[in-house]
Amino acid sequence: LQCILEDHSGNMWFGSRFGGLSRYNRMPANGTNANRFTNFTEQNGLCHTFVWTMMEDSQNNLWIGTAGGGSCRYEGQTFTSYSASDGLPNRHVQSIFEDQNHRLWFGCSGGLFRMDGNRFVNVTKAGPW
Repeated sequence: LQCILEDHSGNMWFGSRFGGLSRYNRMPANGTNANRFTNFTEQNGLCHTFVWTMMEDSQNNLWIGTAGGGSCRYEGQTFTSYSASDGLPNRHVQSIFEDQNHRLWFGCSGGLFRMDGNRFVNVTKAGPW
């Protein structure tokens, strides 16, 4: 087990090393699937099975940082992956943060990146802040 998160609905998320991402449905909205685990892997669209970190943003999207597969966003049904083609050159995402202006920041072993639209911008001492 690498990380744990409780989402806005009370579901518990567990990220593991090479086991993917698991959700424990504690309080599903429609009353079905209560007290049930669901596992997500690359076969379900997860960007990598080594989940390093997770964060739920202000839009209730789950952001997943991996050790080797970049980052992905889970919007409740599907995963969207982000990697080098999106400006995130390092595939090891170790931390994710949303600031008070709803900007997303990604700490990678290759430095600090901020999401700007659907692209990532490398942030250095000189900015862009």
